[in-house]
Amino acid sequence: MKYDTTKVSVYIPTHNRSCLLLRAVYSVLNQDYKNIEVIISDDGSTDDTSDICRELALRDDRVKYIRSDNACGANHARNLAIQNCTGYFVTGLDDDDFFLPTRISTFINHYSSKYSFYYSQRKIVSRVHARDSENQLGKLVLDRLLHKNYVGNQIFVERTRIVEAGLFDVDLLAWQDYDCWIRIMKKFGDAYGLDSVDYIMDISHESERISTSKKAQMGIEQFMFKYRDILSKKHLITIESELLIISGNKIKWFDLFRLFNTHNIKRMLVKLVRQ
Repeated sequence: MKYDTTKVSVYIPTHNRSCLLLRAVYSVLNQDYKNIEVIISDDGSTDDTSDICRELALRDDRVKYIRSDNACGANHARNLAIQNCTGYFVTGLDDDDFFLPTRISTFINHYSSKYSFYYSQRKIVSRVHARDSENQLGKLVLDRLLHKNYVGNQIFVERTRIVEAGLFDVDLLAWQDYDCWIRIMKKFGDAYGLDSVDYIMDISHESERISTSKKAQMGIEQFMFKYRDILSKKHLITIESELLIISGNKIKWFDLFRLFNTHNIKRMLVKLVRQ
């Protein structure tokens, strides 16, 4: 089946980032693939986001704006957006990130329904440097995904599949995207990673990130409990090493030997050298 005329919905959750949001929205509208709708899901913004989004929707009928009066969190906003999408496919974009112009067409040109979803590579831009992500290339199986999030923060998926998998878990404190990818793969099988770098993740404006916070540690512990029936001892070693890395505690050589595996060795060595 060809998908070259199939509608794609891009959901953008946002909260009080109107200037960055404009960049994100225009990066979608300027895609070389044109059968697109943009769903902006405003999570109770108190700045000028509402005015800007309504103006965008008036200028371009591909833009749809929905709003929650109260801030309920990014995953509530994502779920609300997906529930209001009308595209056959959906993919996400954070309000401080942006697409390169060929992102959607690349997914469309490679898509096969035998894989549960597709994803690609990101360029991560900080205040001091830019680097490409190291997401898994080619076929990704569930056993490998259970070690760590080899997918990243966004996927390209049939809307019915992410809905049937249960959307994003608003009760998890961290790893909500990772959790969602696992549930989709449990239900629909292997995923596939493309080698294209077409998503720019902009962290240059951020200070403390959730990945280094106490909230993240609690979220990982929730995750481990949620998947306790399918996580093997090897999976748990990888996750335990991640907890140690973000805890702020020093890694000892004993920890390196005790927790070492191919999934975590790079992060553990970097932490060991920098501490």
